Amino acid sequence: MEILKYSEIDLEDTIKRSEQDVNNVLGTVSEILENVRIEKDKAIREYTEKFDGVLIENLKVSKDEIEEAYETLDDELIDEFILFLGAVKKYSEHTQSAYRADMYDFMHFYENYTSDYIDLTKLRDADTVCFRAFLADRQRRGMSHKSTARAMSSIRGFYRFLENKYKIKNDAIGLISSPRAEKKISKAINPIDVENMHDAIRDIDAKEPWVAARDWALIMVLFGCGLRISEALNLTNQDIAGRPEILRIVGKGNKERLIPVLPVIWQAVDKYIALRPFGNQPDDNLFRSVRGLPMSPRMA
Repeated sequence: MEILKYSEIDLEDTIKRSEQDVNNVLGTVSEILENVRIEKDKAIREYTEKFDGVLIENLKVSKDEIEEAYETLDDELIDEFILFLGAVKKYSEHTQSAYRADMYDFMHFYENYTSDYIDLTKLRDADTVCFRAFLADRQRRGMSHKSTARAMSSIRGFYRFLENKYKIKNDAIGLISSPRAEKKISKAINPIDVENMHDAIRDIDAKEPWVAARDWALIMVLFGCGLRISEALNLTNQDIAGRPEILRIVGKGNKERLIPVLPVIWQAVDKYIALRPFGNQPDDNLFRSVRGLPMSPRMA
């Protein structure tokens, strides 16, 4: 019995010493790993400082210039994309401006999202979480569904451009659905509102009857034919020669459509042309400013 008692005591001591040895080993391992992490961080920091020093000393560029170079990369990519849209896709200047604004908005968001500069690698690595965060950010800023849908279309086009030119492929953008724009039914103009509009134009341009006739003719063409302002202002005298019953209009994306024209519209246009003091050559724009220049959308 006494031998058994001593054996049990020895066994308990052995177990306690083993547990102590294991804890010591684990502590030593943890300390080694921590030292490795510290040395690794130190080495990375020293290398980075050395690299920055080499840049500044040998290449004579500052950190501000490096930041500017990254920003220039963003601008150059966007400029290349917009040039492609105009030269190859034949997009209008208005559409190009809209695409440029969309891309600047996305780049600004992505830089804040990653807290870093944007390059081709980061554009390639953008994931679905990033694009959904962009949609959420636009919703938070109160952007309309229609505007956001166009922005996503711009970004998809940009990534197709990157894939074709730089072999930068991003599958995540194809998995993101654009928000659906609300469909609004057009409302007819109240006849009283039309009369008030006509009277207002006549009163405002009382000193220049031809300007009043021009403004009314432009309104008749816009609402009577359903043209965009840019389409109406791009009409030339040659386009309306013979007062055709059908107008051939080339609109957005170089898409052509045929527009029926009512006689009352031609009456308003003819009255304007009879009073117009200039712009009577066949290739001249139909609608002219008070200085005799082609009207711009801002003037209208």
